[in-house]
This record gives sequence, C-alpha cells and structure tokens, in this order.
Amino acid sequence: RRRLRMASAEECQECFGALPGNVPPMPLKPGIRVLSFPELRAPGVAEAGLLASAGCSGWKMLIDRPAQNLPLLTQASGKCSAIQGRNDVSKGVRFEWLPDPSSCPSSLDEVVLEC
Repeated sequence: RRRLRMASAEECQECFGALPGNVPPMPLKPGIRVLSFPELRAPGVAEAGLLASAGCSGWKMLIDRPAQNLPLLTQASGKCSAIQGRNDVSKGVRFEWLPDPSSCPSSLDEVVLEC
C-alpha cells in the first residue's frame, strides 16, 4: 500500500516547477496530473472565482468560473509545453475532479487509490 506525504521544498520545485505555496492549479511541467476538489464546482465559488498562485512568489491569478476554466487551463498548459518542445506526448497533462468527499473513505490514501 502506498503512503502519501507532503513533498519537500526541493521535491516540489523539481516535480512541479514551483516552490511550496507557489504551485499553480495547472501544470508547469509535462506529465503532471491535476486533481481538483469538487467544491470548486459549487455555485458560490463559480460566482466568486478562485484566487490561486501564479507560479511565483507575490503573483496571484483570479480564475473566473473555475469549474469550466481549470480543465481548459490544464489543456492549454500542455499545448504550450508541446509548442515549446518540452512535452513528451506520452506524458500528457490530465485534469480530474476528485470524488465527492461524502462518498469517499476517510483517509487520503484510500481516496487516491480509488482515483
């Protein structure tokens, strides 16, 4: 059974392309799987938008209509990487909504194993 843990600062930079606290909700590197909380599809969030990191300290972005735009931003990020020659086609980016927490097991390990 695999165990989850938080990435170290070095692992975060190496794997995701940004330091902890600065990782945006779309991939900066090829082969990253983006998982999003289903609460971002809730009506209140849809109107307010999502304030997220833009990948560097001090920069933030407001994502309007996150339920529609987060998957599109993930796809666009993958296309930009491909245009720049950085994306291995076999390591395409993916966006997935996590399951509704009320229907999931109690531990994060169990939730990730079901995804």
